[in-house]
Amino acid sequence: MDVLDRLSNLQVIEEAALQADKEAIIIDSARLNQDLQAKVIGQAQVCSDLSAQLRRRLAMMQRNKPVGVFLFAGLPGTGKTYLAKVLAKLLERKLLHFDMTQYAAGAFSASQLFGMTRGYVGSNTYGALTAGLRDFPKAVVLLDEIEKAHPDILKNFLTAWNDGFITEASDGKQISTSEAIFILTSNAATDALADLHQSIKDPDSLRSASVATLREQGFAPEVLNRIDRIFVFAPFGGLDIARIVALEIERMIKSYGLAVAGKGIDPAIIQKNGVSRQ
Repeated sequence: MDVLDRLSNLQVIEEAALQADKEAIIIDSARLNQDLQAKVIGQAQVCSDLSAQLRRRLAMMQRNKPVGVFLFAGLPGTGKTYLAKVLAKLLERKLLHFDMTQYAAGAFSASQLFGMTRGYVGSNTYGALTAGLRDFPKAVVLLDEIEKAHPDILKNFLTAWNDGFITEASDGKQISTSEAIFILTSNAATDALADLHQSIKDPDSLRSASVATLREQGFAPEVLNRIDRIFVFAPFGGLDIARIVALEIERMIKSYGLAVAGKGIDPAIIQKNGVSRQ
């Protein structure tokens, strides 16, 4: 006998399960991984892991929790910000991009993001983050260089990540964060993280060691405790640099409304502008 047959409210459970199936968002993680790797060079492991995480989290969204709070850590220029932008485009979600170096001044910085308390100048408009999530609840929220933000700013985000909402200061309205994806980037402890990436190949062990390293480097523990996943970006080397240069040249050409003709980009150009400067 099925264990569910012994429940008096079986019909209610069946209806709830059916509704959950209808509401589940299923994405093709293999296709997403492929599309990410086609645009983000040298980070195959990150793209694969991120795609798998998103498929699972979108299919089993938790009430009062964001879809995910992810930290992209690693050396500058390894594609952390670019991957977040590509992801938002592929998922067809609005990108809300905030350079956290601009939010280092405490209370004033907080008002720019979360609104001004009623009675003060500027309290008739919403903050940049609260307005963005009000209008685009399924946004990808990119917080670049999160370690540069004022500690009071980080405290305001804890509710967003832990309880599934942020509060607009001007009118006290709670703005849901339960459908959003938060991506934090950090350049903290870059040398130590690069060494870890070279010495530890197991992804889970790498993440655990990265958490310990970031904590030792002064990264706010209350933030680390609310991060769902840390992705460590590999340093570039060899042909990855050539691939990046080729993509940038192609992107520049397309920006002028032109296309790469003939047999493609001359390797000599790539060697001169990219690989030779490694």
